[in-house]
Amino acid sequence: MIELEALETRAAAFRLGPLTLRVEPGRYLAVLGPSGSGKTLLLETLAGLHPVTAGRLRLEGQDATRLAPQARRTGYVPQHAALFPHLDVASNIGFAPRMAGLRGPALERRIRQAAAACGIEDRLHARPAVLSGGERQRVALARAIAAGPALLLLDEPLSALDAPARTALRDTLRSVHRELGCCTVHVTHDIDEAAALADAIAVLHEGRLLQFDTPAAVLRAPAHPTVATLCGARNLLPGRRVSPGPPPVLETEGGLRITAAEGPAAPRLAIVAPHDIVLAREPVPGSAANRIRARVARLEHRPPVCYVTLDTGAEPLVAVVLERSAGALELAPGATVHASFKASAVHLL
Repeated sequence: MIELEALETRAAAFRLGPLTLRVEPGRYLAVLGPSGSGKTLLLETLAGLHPVTAGRLRLEGQDATRLAPQARRTGYVPQHAALFPHLDVASNIGFAPRMAGLRGPALERRIRQAAAACGIEDRLHARPAVLSGGERQRVALARAIAAGPALLLLDEPLSALDAPARTALRDTLRSVHRELGCCTVHVTHDIDEAAALADAIAVLHEGRLLQFDTPAAVLRAPAHPTVATLCGARNLLPGRRVSPGPPPVLETEGGLRITAAEGPAAPRLAIVAPHDIVLAREPVPGSAANRIRARVARLEHRPPVCYVTLDTGAEPLVAVVLERSAGALELAPGATVHASFKASAVHLL
């Protein structure tokens, strides 16, 4: 379990916090944010490599605010693996348990178990210089889990890998987390990575916690424009509320009127997910509160889907349809379409 109570720390002029959150035992937390938001600083603080300047940190129910790093039972995987270049894979993996006094067959068994869990057992006698990027990350992960951590800390473990290696190591991270049963904190700037692995997401920006919730909730209802941007939102429509009572109506800067089901008293932004926009070549009867006649400006083919940028005469909108639907609708630049979406699909901030 991880508990942060108004935790603050500083690095030069940068302040992280105050942060208050709780991660239940065995959960997987993704820390999402742009570069410079304080993600790595948070990991270093959890590991005891950076001091807490205010507030409190609890790990497994114990006050760890001033606890020495070696007493925290953490496994730390830095962003660039940081393997010992003069040691082979087996010696890298066995470094922490050896320092803890493990020797002989017990140490060998621990090394092989960690290597097998990370899919690197056939490279035990290789040096880091001859390993691929994916293999180096697997060795760093095996080294972190070999000590039997109660808290696993991962600093962008997939960021330097190509797509096949990312997919394979993501599967490994999922299985290792399940086998260890400990809390895992995974720093990333990739919302797809966070949503695929985590039980909860904490979004940081400029040292502040913008949102802490399940992946589904963060994606469905981002609490801040920065969160929406990090989540890859395509339709961010600035404007102002123009109706006093329900349903709320926001008029965008370009003049579109967007009806929502609910929202704050003075919204300044409407967000509409591309998959909530329905396209047709002719007006379609139904309950959708928002109907816009537009022209196709651009098609972005990403099989099995196609992203369709619409010229509305005001702000552009992006919808997404299946490739076969784009063909059936004969979508092409310049084609007239009718876009519709429900009030419940509009998220106001």
